[in-house]
Amino acid sequence: MKKYFNHKMCKMCGGACCKSYAGSYKPQDFEQPITADFILSLLNSGKVAIDWWEGDVLDKDLSQTYYLRPRHKNEAAIKGSWGGECVNFTEGVGCSLDEKTRPYQCRMLIPNFKNGQPDCDHLGKDKADKKHCAIAWYEYQNIFEEVTERYCETVR
Repeated sequence: MKKYFNHKMCKMCGGACCKSYAGSYKPQDFEQPITADFILSLLNSGKVAIDWWEGDVLDKDLSQTYYLRPRHKNEAAIKGSWGGECVNFTEGVGCSLDEKTRPYQCRMLIPNFKNGQPDCDHLGKDKADKKHCAIAWYEYQNIFEEVTERYCETVR
């Protein structure tokens, strides 16, 4: 697997990406089968959230396409989000996850600076943007539907 980590540059940056939006997981980030019980256990950990792409990423008939990402601080487990600070980020320390357990979108982020400002991005060939991460979860939409129903029942 490619590694784009540059810890020195990330330290200089101070976590601009981590403070603005948690990177998305892809199903292959997890070693266990993707089941409703597994996703519920992730939600119950307080570290993972279900988010969604507004609409159907494959232009079929979904009103939204669910995917997983780390939770933002002070956020519900099921939350469509435009941003927030990742629960895995600590000021002065950085990400609490090691390089192997970080979400795909975070692992594919290339640290960079332009004009003295953080300017990190993904290579198109890595398909690490939000839409492609949501596409990777497309076959699990029925499981997400079950999870959201079950989770909402338990928090009432």
